[in-house]
Amino acid sequence: MRRIVAAIAVLVSLISVSVPSPAHVAAQDARCSQFDSWIWAQTALAPQSSTAVCRDLPDGFAPATWAKEIPAAAEPAEFVSMSDGDTMTVLVDGEQDTVRLYRADAPEVSACGGSSATAFAAQVMALNSEGATIYLESDTTKRDRYDRRLAYVWLEIDGQPYMLNEALERSGYARDVDYGDRLYASQFGEAAAFAKKWNLGVYAECGGFDVTSAEAGGGGQVEEIDQQGPGAGQCDPSYPGVCIPPIEVTGDLDCGQIQYRRFQVIPPDPHNFDGDHEGIGCEGQ
Repeated sequence: MRRIVAAIAVLVSLISVSVPSPAHVAAQDARCSQFDSWIWAQTALAPQSSTAVCRDLPDGFAPATWAKEIPAAAEPAEFVSMSDGDTMTVLVDGEQDTVRLYRADAPEVSACGGSSATAFAAQVMALNSEGATIYLESDTTKRDRYDRRLAYVWLEIDGQPYMLNEALERSGYARDVDYGDRLYASQFGEAAAFAKKWNLGVYAECGGFDVTSAEAGGGGQVEEIDQQGPGAGQCDPSYPGVCIPPIEVTGDLDCGQIQYRRFQVIPPDPHNFDGDHEGIGCEGQ
């Protein structure tokens, strides 16, 4: 009889350990109710954990959790439209300008994940509580080689400060590229690692960055231009590190017709291999 009683006691103790109490579940539900997205909840509650919390929430995206408000030095501007995932058109004091996001490098629109990254960025901007008003914060480099303004793009959603650059990286729609502007280097590094760890955005859609549409299952074989054919001895100066014939010789080419990837591009780029004007051709094709 004593053995039976002891066995029941052990069973009860195991159940009490393995099954959360109603109070514990209620406490977790209360914590989750503070957030409107899983990415925000995971970032705020358990950023280093390998166990997901609040997974019933939609993925969404997170505010800049290290900031209490939009930086006072950020300059107000009017958002007009997204060109792709990391480039937008704005109005500053009534003058139109093109803004390229610091650090966040989204796939080109024609690459795997490019359309999704653009749609994600547009979704974030559409939720701006201040309508079209955004705030542009500068770092060391003010403009790129294409004379695009470089900025950390801030906006407010439901009283929370969001930075589009960081939201893109944390949600997996842009990778972190360090060109020397490091005002928020640690935050970007953590955001990019978070997206890769949880297989978000482009990682889920394409298996990672620099993945071709064909490799991701999005396209078939495309006939490749013969690099040694007629005119191959003539190299267009827009592509100094490789030898691509001038457009007058080959006609207009796309990335699927050449063998090169991630090569240097300088204007005027007649074949338009550098669709996002970052100086790198056929990036992620």
